[in-house]
Amino acid sequence: MSELTHAGKTFVFRVDNGVVFRNTYTADGTTLHYETTKGPTKGSEETVTLHTAEVAPACSCSAGPRRPA
Repeated sequence: MSELTHAGKTFVFRVDNGVVFRNTYTADGTTLHYETTKGPTKGSEETVTLHTAEVAPACSCSAGPRRPA
């Protein structure tokens, strides 16, 4: 499998409704820690295990449990 492009990185997502999420992935790409840094659920956070598979060379897909906000 190719290297996971998200592994070991942090991404900040800004949604058009003003909510901001900070997603941090472990170096092996199997765990995600996310937190809400702005919006009505500010301060909420969770760490989840991801199940990641290569769907094509250098293209991966991750899935993990996400509870609705």
